[in-house]
Amino acid sequence: MGPIWYPLTVFYNASSPACAREVDALKRLEHRGRLVFVDCSAPDFDEGMLAGIAIRRADLLARIHARDAHGSWHTGIGALEAAYRAPY
Repeated sequence: MGPIWYPLTVFYNASSPACAREVDALKRLEHRGRLVFVDCSAPDFDEGMLAGIAIRRADLLARIHARDAHGSWHTGIGALEAAYRAPY
């Protein structure tokens, strides 16, 4: 994994119990504002933030994603690894 540029925006599915538990654990970490959380299952989720990229809301609902401050996307384990590195 290359460098991660923070803040990291974590796109997660709060309606998935497993995903919600993982994100709750991340939120409890002292990450000094280096993580931003976006619930893509929320009714008010703004799909406009996905304009111009190949990722769609259905992708975000199926698998955790994260976008770093330089616009690089990370998915699945890579997204979680980047998020858990935030405190360090």
